[in-house]
Amino acid sequence: MKKWLLSLCMVLALVACKDEKKETNHAAVKPVIKIGVIDALSGKYAENGQNVRQVIEFAKQNYASANIDFKFIFEDYGYDTMHAATATNKLINADKVDALISWSSMAGNVVSPLAEQHKLVHFAISNDNQVAKGKYNFTHFTPSEALADKLVKQIEAKGAKKVALFAAYQPALQKHTDAVEKLLHEKGITTERFNFSMDNLDFSLLLEKALRALVFCRSRMSCRGAWLFGDRHQ
Repeated sequence: MKKWLLSLCMVLALVACKDEKKETNHAAVKPVIKIGVIDALSGKYAENGQNVRQVIEFAKQNYASANIDFKFIFEDYGYDTMHAATATNKLINADKVDALISWSSMAGNVVSPLAEQHKLVHFAISNDNQVAKGKYNFTHFTPSEALADKLVKQIEAKGAKKVALFAAYQPALQKHTDAVEKLLHEKGITTERFNFSMDNLDFSLLLEKALRALVFCRSRMSCRGAWLFGDRHQ
């Protein structure tokens, strides 16, 4: 939660700087900063999207006494690329927002070039370095490559020669696993990869295939059992 609040504060501070040149007709009237949020409020990742909205609304409460009125305009893109483009264009051209927030690498890659074109600060809740290209785009999560480096060092320390990678069918998690797999191959460590649906968290059959490998598991759950299983049989 603290990381979310700190990250959001960065966006608000950047946009507030932009607003310093705006004039107001009355000293008691707060200038309004409009921030468009491209969020997946429906579709298969609606639960995550709703969490994003709740965190943003919670963070806004901390700015209730600020000298600027922050107004968030949410647009649901349903975790769909075309809808993300439509939502972004609506926020920019119709709502005339001063800044943008996007959730997921998918949305971030759509919003990024538009934000750069219109010179709008864009803060993406994403781990994709491509989203952060340009002067106006920023990302929230640690890049996959940096996380992979730390993990692979641990795997090397265990002396592993072959690693089974369990990757959920979710873009951010697939990207994490891609980075780990690439670095393992560069280190001369072979891999076997097993992709799975986040709707099915029964790993028993997959673990049977990975009896002789150190198991790395990526999903919304800790998969601690997979780690123990791998350690026990390596």
